[in-house]
Amino acid sequence: MGAATLQTLGPRYHCIGLSGKSRPAASMASDWVHTDINDASRLKTAVYRAKPDVIVHMASSVAVNDCEKPEAREPIRRLHVGVSADLAEVARELRAQLIYISTESVFDGRKAGLYTEADPVNPLNYYARTKHEGELAALQHERTLILRTNIFGWRTDGALSFGEWVLEGLRKQERRTMFTDVLFSPLSTYLAADTIGRCIERELTGLFHAGGADTLSKFDFAIRMANRLKLSTESLIPCRIDSVQMGAPRPKNTGIDSSKLAAALGQPSPTLDQSIETWLRRGI
Repeated sequence: MGAATLQTLGPRYHCIGLSGKSRPAASMASDWVHTDINDASRLKTAVYRAKPDVIVHMASSVAVNDCEKPEAREPIRRLHVGVSADLAEVARELRAQLIYISTESVFDGRKAGLYTEADPVNPLNYYARTKHEGELAALQHERTLILRTNIFGWRTDGALSFGEWVLEGLRKQERRTMFTDVLFSPLSTYLAADTIGRCIERELTGLFHAGGADTLSKFDFAIRMANRLKLSTESLIPCRIDSVQMGAPRPKNTGIDSSKLAAALGQPSPTLDQSIETWLRRGI
């Protein structure tokens, strides 16, 4: 997400990447700051020196099962909640806009339809619970924007994202077991980054859902990708999530209604076909 955002917004803004990792080769950041964001003093010092107009906080640990481990809980809470609180404090003093990238996994998935911003949250796992607590910490600053989303894109660390895993299976015709009863509203990282840019232009604050226009199952997502690439779907094996031991509990329905954001930006949410096309065309 960070690399895609820098690629998308780098030509339009003076972007400073801040990370505990080395600078990605594909980064379009004007500058790069390497620091330990989990160290409150170092993080605040780095941001104060940069004096940004906008801070986009997208650092997160998305290994949901690993987040459940007792030894991981304190570091995860620090990353999702502590860093959010630190950035809210700095943003308040700098009078900067703070954008916190959150997740639709804050819901329990029991609703029959799409989730709106007015629906109560009920996180089922530690990852989602700390992401929601991060929302609350970030909202202590009055100029904070929360974007709940579910993204797919290219990773820069050698691991495969969900989208890449599906794509690899289709191209190699390797067996992929896909859930037919887990619904989501996927959005490519590039179109998510474009959405962030539009939110910056309009100085939006508050809570918004930022998903794609299409809500579908993980299995149907893979079918749509195969159809776009004109690849066989024979390697896709449908199954239900209850038949698989997942470790951390996960919601079955995380479909989100993004009409509030669409109205605020004056344009419809991107379709899945648009997301897939942009993702494939602008691959890192």
